[in-house]
Amino acid sequence: MSKLFGIHLGSDFFTVVQAENEDSALTKLAYWLKDNDEEILDDLNMFSVNMSFMERFFHDSKGDFYNDFGELREDINSLSDEEAGSYINNTLESNIREYWKEAPYLADEYINEYKKFNKYMEELDENASIYYTPEFSDRFYVGAIRQIILEKNYYEDYGVVEIDTKEKDVKVIYQS
Repeated sequence: MSKLFGIHLGSDFFTVVQAENEDSALTKLAYWLKDNDEEILDDLNMFSVNMSFMERFFHDSKGDFYNDFGELREDINSLSDEEAGSYINNTLESNIREYWKEAPYLADEYINEYKKFNKYMEELDENASIYYTPEFSDRFYVGAIRQIILEKNYYEDYGVVEIDTKEKDVKVIYQS
C-alpha cells in the first residue's frame, strides 16, 4: 500500500513522495533529481581533481594527491610520469571500489567511464572539445545520487518522515 513520505535535503528542499516505504521513496527522489537537478549531474559527470564528485577519490593514506594550487604532492611528483600516473590511477580505482563496496556495479561503471575519459583525453587533438560526456546508465545515476544523499555531504542534511494523518489531524514535519 502506498504511503506519503516527506523528504528534506538541507533547509532549501522539501518534497512529498508517494511510495511503499522509505527506501523506495528515496529511490523515487533520486530518479526525480536525475531528471531535474543539473548541478548534481554535472558533479557526477566531471572527472576533475577538484569541485566534482571525483575529487573525493584523489587521496591515499598520506593525504590528498594535489594541494590547493593543483600541484602534485612531493612524494608523487618525485616519481616518473608513468609511475605517478599508475600510482594515482590504481589508488583512485581502489578508493572508488571502497566507496561503493556495497554496490560494486556502481564502482565498475564509474571506473569504466573514467577510463574512457582518460582515453578521450589522451587522443584529444588541439581542435577538439575538452568536455567529455560520460554515458552513465540511469541505474548508475540513481544509485550514485542515493549514495550522495545518504552520506549527507552534497546536501547538508537529509531526513525522511512518513506522513500519516489517519490518527491525528496534524503531522509536524519540522519545528525548530
